[in-house]
Amino acid sequence: MVKTAFENKRQQAAWDQGSNPNKRRRPITLPTLAQPRSGERGISQRFLPNGKKSTPGEALNCRRKAQIPAIVIPCSIHLACLFHWVPGEIEPIHSATHERDPMPGYQVKHQTVTIGGWDYAICSLLDNQQYADPQGTAQNAGMGESGWPLFGQVWPSARVLALAMDTHAIAGKRILEIGAGLALASLVMHRREGDVTVTDWHPLTETFLQDNLRSNTLDNLPYHAGNWAIDDADGASGLGRFDLIVGSDVLYERQQPDQLARFIDQHALPEAEVIIVDPDRGNRSAFAKAMAALGWSMKMTTAAKTQENGDPYKGRFLNFTKPGTASVSPSTGR
Repeated sequence: MVKTAFENKRQQAAWDQGSNPNKRRRPITLPTLAQPRSGERGISQRFLPNGKKSTPGEALNCRRKAQIPAIVIPCSIHLACLFHWVPGEIEPIHSATHERDPMPGYQVKHQTVTIGGWDYAICSLLDNQQYADPQGTAQNAGMGESGWPLFGQVWPSARVLALAMDTHAIAGKRILEIGAGLALASLVMHRREGDVTVTDWHPLTETFLQDNLRSNTLDNLPYHAGNWAIDDADGASGLGRFDLIVGSDVLYERQQPDQLARFIDQHALPEAEVIIVDPDRGNRSAFAKAMAALGWSMKMTTAAKTQENGDPYKGRFLNFTKPGTASVSPSTGR
């Protein structure tokens, strides 16, 4: 629940002026969100009824009458927008390229992520404290409140996988990214004209994917909800099989090794290659054993100790193939 309060007298005066029926109400043009430079963490912003912008790094949920009238710009309208302010409500007018959607109950930020010298504009959740599941979709899928925001972050392992996929051989291959989250590796391979399908089980993954595709002027990518707990031996999901399956930081739950190994095996072609970037999770050994039981052999290599943005990293590449299949190890960046 947002606390009903004004931060200072200036906000109180602005609110009182707008609420006065004798005052003429004017549409307010909001400034365009500035994109951070390469290497920066990005910004989140809020806007007040007087049209002034708050300091970067702050963000608040949309608030109703008698509360602080601030707006967090959702990813679907992160381009320049207009807002007509009416006492008691804030109504967004979307740009012509987007449909009218309700304001989300979560906060986002925009950042630039550099992979292989290319800058990618990424809309992500503001932090790991975000949660919005008004229809219970995530809860019904078995996703708790603590796990809900994990999909919406640019994790270090995602950066490492994306950089590897910037140079990995993908021509002529049907590629699947599993547990994709914000699908950074998929965006990189898509820019290289790879045949990529994105999967994740979070209900908002596709929404963020489509927004980030638009932000980077990329065409649509196939998306498929992927629940590893479901046995798809008969191929009923329609997902099909792939030449290359990739994923990053997908072994953080105890039950995941067996489920993921089965999911991979059911969607891999006979000569497929599997590449997993793992930040030394404790479930790695169990996953390797589960893959071995299904006939996969593993080659493990240490990833570079520094990410492209200069941040430290500790983790490994797990490369799986079936005997008799030639594998091409991804570039570790070392």
